[in-house]
Amino acid sequence: MGVCAAWEDFLEATMVRYLANAETDSGYKPPLRVGPCASIPHAFEVLSGKPGYNPEEHYMAWTNPTAVVRLAEVFFVGGAPFKNPLTREAGRLKHAVKVRNRVAHGSEKCKLDFRGSANSILQRPVTTSLGQGYRAGELLCDTAGAFFGAHIPALNLPVFESYMRIYAQLAEEIVPR
Repeated sequence: MGVCAAWEDFLEATMVRYLANAETDSGYKPPLRVGPCASIPHAFEVLSGKPGYNPEEHYMAWTNPTAVVRLAEVFFVGGAPFKNPLTREAGRLKHAVKVRNRVAHGSEKCKLDFRGSANSILQRPVTTSLGQGYRAGELLCDTAGAFFGAHIPALNLPVFESYMRIYAQLAEEIVPR
């Protein structure tokens, strides 16, 4: 799920730009708890806590929604606009990362995490066997159920499309038009 990497890039780019006093097309900009950064490179330095930080050489972790919310609470009043949407979807986002990690890694930890996440997404006991050869692609093509909310089962969408809807909704909340 390359979309997980794109989501992490979105979170980083949005937070950096908001710290540099950017606003959305609609004029929204979250209230800062500190003064605005002088530039995007300065915002990267502030976020990373490292003078001269170069995002081309290093990277910050954006996979854990709880950690992103904590960071947002340091810089933005009430953690806005990250806190509410990321807190609401934290569980689903964490499962998406575990699915992505299974695609990228073959470790036993990733396999166990994937099994637990796949079973959670499919609304089964987390220790249920997935069957030999069950892969992330199969999970993403399976029909989404109640894990994604009460309205999703009636839409008969695949898990992948349900995740895409979550990411789109979150992006709209974080960068309102």
